[in-house]
Amino acid sequence: MPNPPSLDTWTIIFALSVFQAWFLTLIFLLKSDRERLGNLWLALLLFFFGLMMAENVMWWTRYINHFPHFCMLSLQVPFLFGPLMWFYQRWVFERYFPHGADYLYFLPFFIAILPFLPWYFTDAAGKLEAFSQKKSYPLASWVRSLLLYARLLYLGGFAILIIRYAYQQAKVDVHIQRWTRGLAWAFLGFAVFYASYFVLVQFSFFNLSWDYQISLAMTVFVFFIAYAGYTQPEVFDGLGWKNPVLAIKTQSSALPQSVMLTIERKLVEVMEKEALYQEAELSLEQLAQRLDVSKYHLSQTINEVIGCNFYEYINNLRVEKARDLLLSGAEPELSVKEIAYQAGFNNKVSFYNAFRKKFGLAPLLYKAAIKQKEASN
Repeated sequence: MPNPPSLDTWTIIFALSVFQAWFLTLIFLLKSDRERLGNLWLALLLFFFGLMMAENVMWWTRYINHFPHFCMLSLQVPFLFGPLMWFYQRWVFERYFPHGADYLYFLPFFIAILPFLPWYFTDAAGKLEAFSQKKSYPLASWVRSLLLYARLLYLGGFAILIIRYAYQQAKVDVHIQRWTRGLAWAFLGFAVFYASYFVLVQFSFFNLSWDYQISLAMTVFVFFIAYAGYTQPEVFDGLGWKNPVLAIKTQSSALPQSVMLTIERKLVEVMEKEALYQEAELSLEQLAQRLDVSKYHLSQTINEVIGCNFYEYINNLRVEKARDLLLSGAEPELSVKEIAYQAGFNNKVSFYNAFRKKFGLAPLLYKAAIKQKEASN
């Protein structure tokens, strides 16, 4: 008769991490359509992190005997971690959503699960019998080794790619840099812990309890996201992470309404005269320096008086400028790309997304609709 299930301090912590990961997944998926589209990748990453930790906890606590279908369910999901994290990073920086050949990044996962399909379709009784007889799944050792090395290389390759990509994006706001780089380092840490387990297990001094290190790294990753989201929910919109200590302080240090109105008037005046929003690399820090105010006070003013965050405010001004250029009737007629750059956007994707969000149509369709309306009048 197998030993009854039991929990210890570590498995309780990891079990809580599972629920935290799945709770964050739900939060991401319940956001608005535009935000959910990009955050889908981080939501899926957290879901599969939770699935992998759940299986680990069930093995350590022997609950796997009560839920045998969890056995080997997450074995190949590390093939998904890299592509999901990569797509999320690209969405944050470029508002890029994958299409076509991009989805081939998921192909290794589907190839890797093919040898295990008979096991997945085995009923619970058959799996429990295999547990009781301590039988391993019948798979050639070279296939197991090949899949293991492929997982390690695929995960490690993406972790390095993501770190390099995050540091190549130097011309973005420092808050976005802090958020994406922190996330990239946390992901790299998990990849290192995951790989080191399979290296250390080859040595005689290895302790099987060190298996906890993989779930520990995943727990750090999950709670890093949870902490960032708790202190500054805007990170879930891909808008960056401020200094974590200062962020907590500024949440409780409200400015008087009169001061915020003064900052707002100064902001509007500078934007009307100098059109700083047309600078593609404009950051909150640069704008605060131009206004000679604290960046935290400026951020608070934009949030509470204008009713949006810094990036939404700047993009609204850029979109208004783009609409003016689009309908100006200038000769020669400007292309959409030229309009986007003149308005302050640094790529067409960001411009199209912002324009469609505000006016409900793509730029050229909007222009055609306005001309048709004018002609009918």
